[in-house]
Amino acid sequence: MPNLGLSLDAIGLLKAVAKSKNGMLHILGEDQFVVDDFLYAPATPKFFHDDLDSLVALDLFAVAYSPRGEPYYRITRKGNRVFKILPAPDENSDEPIYAKPGE
Repeated sequence: MPNLGLSLDAIGLLKAVAKSKNGMLHILGEDQFVVDDFLYAPATPKFFHDDLDSLVALDLFAVAYSPRGEPYYRITRKGNRVFKILPAPDENSDEPIYAKPGE
């Protein structure tokens, strides 16, 4: 797989959204987001938004707005293709795991 220059946090976000029911991540505020009705808070909001920007810049996510103006990100076809070839994190990985509770 080519090096896309993604941070470990961005890879974790890509994996979480790719495994979600609807392939979307909703932004609730500077420090909260929702995937499949589960609320998450990124450790560092600035880097979280930088990671989202990098995923959009690489056409792995697309940004859109709900009728009420709330931002959300959806995974693109390219994002799904990249997700399928990403290796699973090993037990020594520092990659954050954005997964639904119980997975």
